[in-house]
Amino acid sequence: MKLTLDLSWTPSGVRAEADERVVTLSELAAARSDLAALRVLLWGTRYERVRILRDELPVSGVQALAAGLGGLTRARRLEVEQGGLVRGRSRIVYLASATASACVAVPREFISTAMLRRRLRRVAATSYGLPRGPVDARSIDYLRCEPTTQWLGAQVGGAATHTSGVINGLAAAGVDVHAFGPERPHGIEGVPFTRVPLRRVFHLVYWFTVAAFADEVVAVASRRPCDAVYQRYALGSAAGLDLARRLGVPLILEFNGSEIWTSKNWGDGALPMLEALTALEQRNLTDASLIVVVSDVLRDQLVEQGIDERRVLVNPNGVDVDRLAPLREHDAAWWRHELGRADAPTIGFIGTFGLWHGVKLLPEMIAAVARVRPDARWVIIGDGLLRDEVAQEVARLGLSDVADLTGIVAHEQALKLLA
Repeated sequence: MKLTLDLSWTPSGVRAEADERVVTLSELAAARSDLAALRVLLWGTRYERVRILRDELPVSGVQALAAGLGGLTRARRLEVEQGGLVRGRSRIVYLASATASACVAVPREFISTAMLRRRLRRVAATSYGLPRGPVDARSIDYLRCEPTTQWLGAQVGGAATHTSGVINGLAAAGVDVHAFGPERPHGIEGVPFTRVPLRRVFHLVYWFTVAAFADEVVAVASRRPCDAVYQRYALGSAAGLDLARRLGVPLILEFNGSEIWTSKNWGDGALPMLEALTALEQRNLTDASLIVVVSDVLRDQLVEQGIDERRVLVNPNGVDVDRLAPLREHDAAWWRHELGRADAPTIGFIGTFGLWHGVKLLPEMIAAVARVRPDARWVIIGDGLLRDEVAQEVARLGLSDVADLTGIVAHEQALKLLA
């Protein structure tokens, strides 16, 4: 039996072999509340090999402690894999190295977290005084301040598609748009883009990674003058406010919902530094020149929070019908034959496996349809936190033969499956 501890900031997506168990950093952190399970993981099996996966970023305090746990396992061999290089270590050498790393990384993260918390509180208490009224912009800086736009190594999901759609829409409207972010958004090949690399991560408070990365984005983007700043809002970020004030231009804030609301209503509600993050979110909403949302419901929610309705623009999600036109030249039966699928009535779903898409209802829906149309088939595209739960329920109901959960697929393949 082999054990792989994936301590990368974003999971590498490595798949377990038949005799291997893969545990991500978030799974390892969650195990701290179940010490019995953690003991079984570390000492319940004498592993033939324990492999530690690391990324190229400076190690955080949490990563350093997690790496130390690898040295406490009953393993015949320890390996550290980083940047494609694999280095074998004896237990003594590994534990000595892990201890030294933790002695530096843990205090550094505590100190950095405290300093960043104080700074964000100052930001939240600062009035930015940005221009109000209509935004007439011939040039726009578009900011994505999440440290990564990828999931398991691919740009997928509504956020990725929406980003490219907004950027391309601005460009098609004659705006000189320049995008800044961690990776070039898929599908904006004709638009100037500047990559801003992630330099450090925080694990005690995840959202502080966003705050630190936002500072990097502002430092790079401030070199280019523009008529307005457009930011896709990310909790922990004040990048749009900072950059707009530096350049003396309006801020257009795209607000797709509150992570704070999500944590309170769909999570455990235990959001670290809740007070500071809530104040920072309110500062973004209060001082933005214009707030763009995708629904009337979200607009009404902001108005209830005291935001002037005249500063909120509802820009509903849409579909690029021209891009889909080639896919619609053939009917569904043609595409089923082309993709080697059963020639049967087929229902498609694509989305992130989160509560906001209602995915926990899918097994019940599949069962209800099967009772009326047992010949119907389902193609369910996507991945996320609830995918395994949905798949297990589909299997429990004996419906695995009619429902294909494809996982993440390339964007073009997803369009073909939907066709």
